[in-house]
Amino acid sequence: MDPTPPPAPDSVLLAFDRMARAKSRRPELSRYAYPIAIALLAALLAGLAYLIVNEDRELQRDALNRDVDTLVQSISLRLETMSEAATKIALNVADAGYNERRFTSAT
Repeated sequence: MDPTPPPAPDSVLLAFDRMARAKSRRPELSRYAYPIAIALLAALLAGLAYLIVNEDRELQRDALNRDVDTLVQSISLRLETMSEAATKIALNVADAGYNERRFTSAT
């Protein structure tokens, strides 16, 4: 068998061969791109979750303040109504004719 000799390399092939075999001194950022993107996405999601939780707490605090204010107004109104009723009763009891009218029979 007649072995055929390999083709003679030309100058362009030799130039690219040297570049392909040379070790690059720059770090390959492409292999870190996916982990960096995932870490950045996780950090953004954590920040978003933190903001949502804080907003929810503020909304709950505002709702609680509104509920307490409504309850205070309701109790204040009831106390005012009871105070007016007690004042009317006290004025009626202080009237001299009240006891006489109270115990007289309607005959």
